[in-house]
Amino acid sequence: MQLHSLTREKILGLVGKTIFDRGVQYAQNGRVVDLLVDPSEGISALVEGNDTYEVAISEGNQQLEFHCDCPYEAICKHIVAVLLCYLELPKRSRSSSRKGAQTPKSLRDLLTPLPQSVLLELVLDICQDNKDFANLLRLRLQPGDPQILRTLLSRVRRVHLSFEDYDYDGYGRDLRRAVREFKEIQKLLKNVPVPNQFQVHWEIVLKILNAFEEYQMDHEGLEDVLAESLAMLSQIVIAEEQHPEFQRYFQLLCEKYKHLDGFLHDLLIDEIFAIIHTKEQILQTVDWVKSNVCAGSFQEDLLEQLQMMLSEAEKPA
Repeated sequence: MQLHSLTREKILGLVGKTIFDRGVQYAQNGRVVDLLVDPSEGISALVEGNDTYEVAISEGNQQLEFHCDCPYEAICKHIVAVLLCYLELPKRSRSSSRKGAQTPKSLRDLLTPLPQSVLLELVLDICQDNKDFANLLRLRLQPGDPQILRTLLSRVRRVHLSFEDYDYDGYGRDLRRAVREFKEIQKLLKNVPVPNQFQVHWEIVLKILNAFEEYQMDHEGLEDVLAESLAMLSQIVIAEEQHPEFQRYFQLLCEKYKHLDGFLHDLLIDEIFAIIHTKEQILQTVDWVKSNVCAGSFQEDLLEQLQMMLSEAEKPA
C-alpha cells in the first residue's frame, strides 16, 4: 500500500476499530499540527496528546513505513490521526508532491554558500541563547575538556525520574522525557574520551537502578537505557586487563542484585558474567553466587557455567 492508494478503510484494516476511533478523535479535535507533505520524504507532523509526539510516514519497498516517538510499539492513534488529516487535504495538494513539486532546500544547501564570517556570527548568536547547543559544540570541538565531563554529569543528575504519573502501561510523561534525555546523553558520549564515558555511564546506571530500587517498579524505556549503559561499562572494563574500576563495578552489580528482581536480575547477572575472566574474578563470583542466588536450579546452572569458565582460565596459555 502507498500514499496514493490510501483510504479510511485501509487505515481501519491496519489498526483495528479501537485505535482507528481514537485516531479519528485526535484528528477531529485538531491535535495534528505542522502537517507537512514532502515529495521525497513523505509525511511529517506533530501530534498533541499527553505529550507532543513526532510522526513520520514514508514510502519504501512498495509499502508505507511508520514512525511515532510515543511508547506504543505498533501503529498508534497518532499515526492514524496524521493519515486521516492527510486524506482531508485537497487531492491537488497531495498529488502535487508526487508530480514534480519543487523540493524545499535542505538546511545544508542553505548554509553551504554562506561565508565563514557569517556562519561564525550565526553560531555565536545561537550559542548565546542556547546553552545546550553551546555545550554540544564544545563537546564536538574539545571532547577532552574537563568542563565537558562536568556538563554531562550535571545533565544526568538533572534528569527527573518521577513515577508519580506512571500507570500500568508504563506511559508516565516524566519517564518518557527522562528516556529521551538519557538517549541524547548516550549519543553525546560517543564523542568523549573513554574515562569520561565510564563516569557518565556510571551515573546513568546508578540513577536508574536507585530509582527502580526506591519505587520497586519497572519501565521498559528506562530498562533499555540501563541495558545500553551497562553494556558500555562492561566493554570498557573488559578492554583493559586490570581495569582500576573493575572491583567497584562488580560490587555495584552484586549489591543492586540483592534489592531488585525480575528482568533486572537477569540483566545484572549477564553483566557480571560478561566482565569476569581471571581465575580470581571467577572464584569471587562463585562465592557470591553461593551466598546470594537462592533459586536452586538457577544457582546450579550459574555454578556450572562458572566451573566451565574456571577450567578455561586455568588452561596454560
